[in-house]
Amino acid sequence: MKPTALSTRVSDRQTGHTRSTRRPASGLTVLTLSVVLIGAGNLILTAGAQDWFGIDYLLLATGLCALLVLVRFKHLLDNLPVMAPVLLFLATCGVGFLSSQGTAYTASKAQTLLIVLVITAGLAAFPDRARVHRSIAVTLLVLGAVATIWLLIGGSVGVNGRTSLLDLNPIGVARLTGLTVVISLALLLMPSASRTRVRLRIAALLVLALCGLVATVLTGSRGPLLAVGAGVAVMLLVVMRRRRFGPVPIVLLAAFSVAGYAAVASYGGDGLGRLESGVDSGRGLLYEQTWDLIRQRPWTGIGWGNVPAYIFDFASDTGSLYPHNVLLEVWVEGGILALIGFVGLCVVALVRLTRASADQPWSLACLGLLVFALSSAQFSSDIVGNRLMWLMLCLAVLSSHRVRR
Repeated sequence: MKPTALSTRVSDRQTGHTRSTRRPASGLTVLTLSVVLIGAGNLILTAGAQDWFGIDYLLLATGLCALLVLVRFKHLLDNLPVMAPVLLFLATCGVGFLSSQGTAYTASKAQTLLIVLVITAGLAAFPDRARVHRSIAVTLLVLGAVATIWLLIGGSVGVNGRTSLLDLNPIGVARLTGLTVVISLALLLMPSASRTRVRLRIAALLVLALCGLVATVLTGSRGPLLAVGAGVAVMLLVVMRRRRFGPVPIVLLAAFSVAGYAAVASYGGDGLGRLESGVDSGRGLLYEQTWDLIRQRPWTGIGWGNVPAYIFDFASDTGSLYPHNVLLEVWVEGGILALIGFVGLCVVALVRLTRASADQPWSLACLGLLVFALSSAQFSSDIVGNRLMWLMLCLAVLSSHRVRR
């Protein structure tokens, strides 16, 4: 058995895997495009581009996903039990709506939880997890690669020295470029039966990952960068636990990090300087005030969307103030039951996807993406904006699916 650069290469006969000659499930492409648009649309679309011909892109994508559920409703019923962790979490969120003030922000959170249900149902209607994982991971890689190359070639530097695209939030752009790093390195860790053009493939993936790392640093966003580290570390730990590795992966990753730092330092821009400055943009104070609210009402919470009614030190023109940490947000607004439901959902998702990655290579990339999305959600945005997190959680929970014959 000959080793590749970062993984052990084995044949189909040795692994017991067989190449499937079945045609892809009908509607899988539509499902992939709709759920990826739901999960990453707010990262890639400017405010002016979020309405297509007068139709909100989120409404359009959710509608397509719901339509697929109706068409493949029998498959959904066959696999309904595996959705239980998501359904239980959504049920625990009900307490938070009893004490909410019924604002527009509250409505947006209710809409988000409904979208989570639609995503879960849509993915459950396609029980062939291997194809679904690959289709979604490849689509996200293409989006991330386009964003990475575009930012390095035509990105604009703002007044704060952070590089971005168009009028997009640098944090959102960093999440796109960051997932490029995670998926590219996941591909290097995957076993492969092909022995041709191995060096070219490794070189191409390393270059793409390096470009993604440089682009992420140039945005000056710490959260996505830390999330990249978390996602890559988990993937590496999972792979090293299952296969015998020498020091080669650690050495290569160390060299990769050094090369990334050198590339950023020579590229210019103030993104690296912002990262090194350690400025928290007020998040520390926001965390403290959120924790004070949790201590006052730890059991029932203050109600979904009610943070702006309790914290006044931060201005918000849209009335959508949030703690910039999903765990704190779920606890302070939804109460202890919602927190338990969310933590339980995350644990089940991580366990199921880790098990699935043992015999489905593309599940390893999805595992890295799940950790990346969960980690990113602890530094920025809320349950409404972290739709990529919900997509990966739903995908992971449904990873115990088997193709029913």
